[in-house]
Amino acid sequence: MARIYKYVLLIFPLSMVRARRSSPLLRTVAASLAAAYRAFAHDEMPESQEPHQASEEANLLVHGEKKEMPSSASSTVRAQDVLSIGLSKTGSDALRMVPGMAITQHSGFGKAHQYYFRGFDAAHGQDIEFNVAGIPVNDVSNVHGQGYSDLHFVIPETVREIRSTPGSYRGEQGDFAVAGSMRYELGLARPGAMIRAGAGSFGTERIFAAFRPESMSQDTFVAFDQQSTRGFGIQRTASSASFLGQTTFAAGEKANLRVFFGSYFSNFQSPGVLLQDDVELDRASFDTSYDPKQGGRSTRHQALVEWTRTSEKQKLSVSSYAVARGFSLRQNYTGYTFDARANAFSSDNTEQIQNGWILGAKARLDRTMKLLSADDRWTFGVSTQTTQMDQQQSELAIWTDRVSSSILDASVHVTNVSGHVDMELHPASPLRIYGGVRLDTYFFSAADRAATDRAAARYAQGVRVGPKLSAELQISKGALLSASFGEGFRSPQARSVYDGQTVEFTRVTNVEVGSRVHTDPKTKGAQLDGSIAFFGSLLSQDVVFDERTARTERVPGTSRTGVAIEGTLRLRDRFTVSASGTYSRAVFRASDARYTEGALLPYAPQVVVRSDAQYHFLIAKIHDRPFRASFGISLQGIFRRPLPFSQFGNDVFLTDTSLRFEYKPVEFRFDVTNVFDRVWYDGQYNYPSNFGRVTGATLPERLVTLGQPRTFFATATLYL
Repeated sequence: MARIYKYVLLIFPLSMVRARRSSPLLRTVAASLAAAYRAFAHDEMPESQEPHQASEEANLLVHGEKKEMPSSASSTVRAQDVLSIGLSKTGSDALRMVPGMAITQHSGFGKAHQYYFRGFDAAHGQDIEFNVAGIPVNDVSNVHGQGYSDLHFVIPETVREIRSTPGSYRGEQGDFAVAGSMRYELGLARPGAMIRAGAGSFGTERIFAAFRPESMSQDTFVAFDQQSTRGFGIQRTASSASFLGQTTFAAGEKANLRVFFGSYFSNFQSPGVLLQDDVELDRASFDTSYDPKQGGRSTRHQALVEWTRTSEKQKLSVSSYAVARGFSLRQNYTGYTFDARANAFSSDNTEQIQNGWILGAKARLDRTMKLLSADDRWTFGVSTQTTQMDQQQSELAIWTDRVSSSILDASVHVTNVSGHVDMELHPASPLRIYGGVRLDTYFFSAADRAATDRAAARYAQGVRVGPKLSAELQISKGALLSASFGEGFRSPQARSVYDGQTVEFTRVTNVEVGSRVHTDPKTKGAQLDGSIAFFGSLLSQDVVFDERTARTERVPGTSRTGVAIEGTLRLRDRFTVSASGTYSRAVFRASDARYTEGALLPYAPQVVVRSDAQYHFLIAKIHDRPFRASFGISLQGIFRRPLPFSQFGNDVFLTDTSLRFEYKPVEFRFDVTNVFDRVWYDGQYNYPSNFGRVTGATLPERLVTLGQPRTFFATATLYL
């Protein structure tokens, strides 16, 4: 172990010196450090050493692909070499590595995370379009919140890359692409079979198994994941299982067929919120829950078939998919604040249930043409999706768990058809111009069996058209300037529409100007990708979490302005560091009963910073096989989170580390999250509550959910 410490201490100075060998002084320092390094380790990684396999494949994925139509300067791709630095147990965890993104888990492992992105409190997905392997994830209507996106079914080892497209600048971006879009591409980097077992703090266990045929590309794989934990306190027990599979094979001349399928289910408990004063005065802790009957379940079963044909001048793809969804959640955010039946042992505990299915189909044609240049091209895409959901929300009695009142009992049906046309032109060699338009039409049907103030059966229809325009100017071989404009939208909850009305969509106008740089590792010896972008957005209306209904509710329109900076540096496939920082300011553009014009939008943090770094190195060669290791560190900060009633939440800054050893066919990994064991608040709120059953009016007070303390997790992997 002492020898390992010696290597860890020398990792960072050695890597930085090797990155700058052009200076004679630095060459002298490098030689001295190399000699010291050999004295400690009696071994040095040869210059011809193969790069780490995962990093090599990830780099090829990012930089070996055909360049897409421009969207914005701040669009990024996070590949496996970056995604693997932090500890990810689900597909949601991997989002932490996306620039500008912060996620929290305030209702137990199993409920969809809460997503914050570039000044948006996207709640559980209302402002971010999620797509996994070609299947939309957002629920077009959900009892808990519009756009609900549960990504726990995504197995992190199968995530080949995450494409982040901020704004609404691409024609393919549809419903919920308000703050932007996140697209997951799946694949298994290593061929063969692998079995992974992990265990850690608080009874956390994980079993993962996957297989990819040696003769097949990484697009063909099967993977299974099972997890369980008793949690870091009362009411945090959870378990889940996920199965994913995908295969791609030839289906005619220049044509491929891709089949994707998956099945997922989970059960989880939730401790609920605590009064911040109780926590800070040691009256409440991880073993405290004001209402011990909170938690839920989630299921998702899905399949997709996609046919693609590629020729010299065009690419045609056609796909269809089916999804079956189930969801239930019990929660109590306010205690007895709205309880008018104290003698009936009732409370504000509510149960939300949703079950349904989704069917969809898409087609897309990309074709090159010679208009202003031989590189001009256009894209035409069409899609349709139909969703059927049954939704219930009930208030429950404390002791009997019987329904004391039915708040919502509805069956909703949503069908949408969309089309988009995009064109990319090159009027001059350094300039690219992209323009397009997207049209979406929606049909809503809702049968509300609990309605008393309006007709139970309602039907409505709406149409939304959004223009897109972007331009890129290449100012040097590795740098460009970019400007983007686009209009996007969010569809309303189906149960909220009135019979015969023209549906009112939430409209968003996004603009961005910025610059991106990229260096070629073949000529520079290092690879740097980075960008800086200034952005703004206007929303016709917004939604904010309402503790009274335990879901998001409509509020006046908002505006956002901000700046985003990010960069990734790779040195010889041994050292990777990714860092990003985002500042945004979101304010109301009008007033209502709860919020005033110019006030800060609650819950969306103004500053999000993130940095991930990892170094791969060779310890020794044993029996002609390399014994490799890697050390990783992740830093995340969430600052200036506005709360209702002109309050700010507590800032969060966390540190995670990882240490990995590989001696084929075995690998060991050790992760420590929240290294310094900081007490932090995952969820932070400010509103009236009454958990003590006191009489009389209550005032707004700070409520929180506790974040995870320091945890240890060890994983062993066998490659077969």
